[in-house]
Amino acid sequence: MLTHQDPLDALPFERLDGLDVHRLRWGIPRANPHHIAAYLRDVRRSTHALRGLPVPDVINVHGASNQMIPLGRFARAARVPFVLATHGEVVADPRQMFQRSTFMRVTLRRTCTSASALVAPSRWTCESAGRVATAFRAATVIPNGIDADRFRVGPPPVTPTFAAYGRHEHQKGYDLLVRAWPLVRRQVPEARLLLAGAGSETERLRALASDGVDFLGALSGSGVLDILRSARVVVVPSRVEAFGMTALEALAAGRALVHSGRGGLPEATGGLGIVADPEDPEALATAMVNALAPDPPDAREHLRALSWDMIAARYLSVYEQILPTPTVA
Repeated sequence: MLTHQDPLDALPFERLDGLDVHRLRWGIPRANPHHIAAYLRDVRRSTHALRGLPVPDVINVHGASNQMIPLGRFARAARVPFVLATHGEVVADPRQMFQRSTFMRVTLRRTCTSASALVAPSRWTCESAGRVATAFRAATVIPNGIDADRFRVGPPPVTPTFAAYGRHEHQKGYDLLVRAWPLVRRQVPEARLLLAGAGSETERLRALASDGVDFLGALSGSGVLDILRSARVVVVPSRVEAFGMTALEALAAGRALVHSGRGGLPEATGGLGIVADPEDPEALATAMVNALAPDPPDAREHLRALSWDMIAARYLSVYEQILPTPTVA
């Protein structure tokens, strides 16, 4: 597996869970000679490193970014199929890389024309990426997978405890949740909100928060299970979401779910949970209070369709369509 060397002092190679992980430095050009020269050095360095690796049967890039040029060049030189999968970075990147950089938009369009296949986790993501690179409008939709058994944490608590977790960035809408929270407490005075994660908006969220909001900081894998175990309702108030793994984790844990109807969330949840407009504080608060009453939705059938075995089979189907037919002797 190839990934970006971030931070720069990360090991260039290590073996994790039986998988060889190679980290390469993929720079991005900026509008001054020094940065352009550094970017060209990074491209040469990564291209040289790629030549020293075994030639794969398929190159599948997940997340269109600055790795597209060296990996695209490597695929063409090695004459192997190249698959590009977007996961919302074209429209939902906090740095707005594709909105700010003409270079990245042009690179994406050119990469799409030479790719053997394009993939996205939701139809919404296809359409959104298609506004930058029209080829994505015809991409194959393959949802993200989940190991549902990993998130089974027992019955929900009786206490009116809500949870939200993820990156504290504008797109995630946690400020909208915090603004709606006093309306929830007005109806359920003993309610608590567990808000976990970290990011550029953490301090602003702390300043906006009112009574009953607990900040838990960044979560480890076990921390996600702990917050799901503590929550009766999980809230996903995103302004934009390519898919929505937090919502799936809540469903797998057997928790009531309130989520935004924006982006790919309705596709990810399969219509399960309570949908609320996160920009409408009263609607969001009402949905949250209502979610305390009913039993959580039965998501077993929906989650079976998103098991990793099912998702892997769909990717293999794409690969089989683009791999050359073996020559029979």
